[in-house]
Amino acid sequence: MSLRPAADLRIAVTGADGGACAALARGLHEARPLARTEVVTGPPGPGFQLTLLCALPSPAAREMQLRAALLQAGVAHQVLHGPPDSQLRSALEAIDLIAACALPESAEARFHSKQRLRPWGCEKCSDPECEHRLFTALREY
Repeated sequence: MSLRPAADLRIAVTGADGGACAALARGLHEARPLARTEVVTGPPGPGFQLTLLCALPSPAAREMQLRAALLQAGVAHQVLHGPPDSQLRSALEAIDLIAACALPESAEARFHSKQRLRPWGCEKCSDPECEHRLFTALREY
């Protein structure tokens, strides 16, 4: 799946390691140039659709403070674990999920464009080939 997020998608990147956060923000900008990615030092202000927390291999006191501050501020966030390339992959998946929710009509149009086998809805269909095509298409998202 290669959905592009809307131009107004704002992403906050935070974590105890400022260098890792900056590197992730650069990687996100290269992979999803339409999204506005900002490195923040604490809970982000209003207007961010996604907050990413770069986790350390072993959580330090600063990371635990950040997690507590995010929870206390009521900020939903995605914790990214693993080496930088793994964190980037996880972040891109989170962005694509947000983009799919922000642009449901485009995802719906992509799914129904050529993959519908029958003129009626799925609830009336018991064709195994149709079900296979449905679940294969859903796996792409």
